[in-house]
Amino acid sequence: MSRTKQAVLFGALPPGWTWSAANPVHFICHSQGGNTIRMLIELMSGAHNMLHPTYFPAGDRRNWIKSVTTLGTPHKGTTITDVITVSLPLTYVEPRFYDLQLDHWGFVRRQLTPLGVPETFEQMCFRINPLIDIWWRGTGVHPPHNGFYDNSIVGITQLNTFAPNLAPTIFFFTMSFDATVDFPHIDPAPQNSATFPVNPILTPLQILLNPGGWPFTASAWVYQRIPLSPSSADYARWFVNSLNGHLGGLNYFNRIPLPGSRVPRTDMLPIIMLPALAMGGYYIPGIAGPQSEAFQHNDGVVNTPSMRGPNNAQVREISSFPSHLPMPAAVLAAVGPWYWHFGINETMDHADQIGVFTNAATYINVAGMYSVLADFVTRLS
Repeated sequence: MSRTKQAVLFGALPPGWTWSAANPVHFICHSQGGNTIRMLIELMSGAHNMLHPTYFPAGDRRNWIKSVTTLGTPHKGTTITDVITVSLPLTYVEPRFYDLQLDHWGFVRRQLTPLGVPETFEQMCFRINPLIDIWWRGTGVHPPHNGFYDNSIVGITQLNTFAPNLAPTIFFFTMSFDATVDFPHIDPAPQNSATFPVNPILTPLQILLNPGGWPFTASAWVYQRIPLSPSSADYARWFVNSLNGHLGGLNYFNRIPLPGSRVPRTDMLPIIMLPALAMGGYYIPGIAGPQSEAFQHNDGVVNTPSMRGPNNAQVREISSFPSHLPMPAAVLAAVGPWYWHFGINETMDHADQIGVFTNAATYINVAGMYSVLADFVTRLS
């Protein structure tokens, strides 16, 4: 039996403080943490106590939570799982073993083996390796148990079915982020056509393209302004699609992500630029074009429209929030509980939202954001 680790606290709690209805808490959650809290709240309702009666006994304990604020949470799922699977198929789960605090899944080192000695790290790896594959992929009617699936467009529906309603006594707030810009309109420059590879025997064509390439550039400029002419993004997609047709035969990775209506900002964290580019060109199967294109806005990990809330019918903009505080959540819930949307922040990517690899200027804004949120929720009553 492993010991639960101590929570990381910044500052000391009041003497004798215990989480309870008398001491409710505010949650400010980033990314998947927002969905984790939604699951926790539903389990605390007492409606599912048979799942784990020790942790979640009968009885509604949702009044132990006063407010939940989610930042960049994939309430409707994220297409990053789709674009990663398409680009780099997960045909094999690498045998990585960490202490992920997954003791409840059996992924923990045994204190004593059948021989009465502590289990070595190598022995643990050998024992749980088959279980990890089942846990990752799922089996039969049981879905996979991993963040890629849980936060996908398909996987998130299970959470939204399990916890479809908001708790009437909890304030819910959401904030969206967009770290992309429109795919730029690109006019061919003279130097582009001047350096286009041409067989030197084809002198007339070479004269057209060189020197300077002005005739070709001028023609392209006029052509792109004719109504219904393909856009720069259309040409980029054609080029990448053509290249993708040859990657399999060369035994390279599956495919290069297709560019689309949105591209990452230049100040985005480089490691999430490729997913952002792929998400900016991904069309969700079975989803209408305009709605699918709206999902091309993203912060490098999560689609912007997904951050507002699980169901648009349950979302209201923060401008409609009562200005007189404090106000008991039960009073506000009299007209129906809502996800109150703070709007779209266009200055931070997914990593910036928690101050990871953030430049000094942006970090000041991140710290200010959390200070404002903390001040706001403490005024709720």
